[in-house]
Amino acid sequence: MSNDPDHVRATCITVAAEFVAAQPDGTRRTLRQHRRLDDGNCAGCLTRPTPWPCTAAVIAHTARRLEPRST
Repeated sequence: MSNDPDHVRATCITVAAEFVAAQPDGTRRTLRQHRRLDDGNCAGCLTRPTPWPCTAAVIAHTARRLEPRST
């Protein structure tokens, strides 16, 4: 197991993305709330200003890549 902060961060993002991808409509719901405002900040984060993409948006975008493609 690596103690490298970048590895730990990437692992946490991946685990969170897997969770979001497994939720019914989780990716779409997260991205609908955590969207970019005209000023470049996140619409969904309660701590303002939070630059977009926020952590939740990064997780949701990662989750989108994990979801099976519909044909």
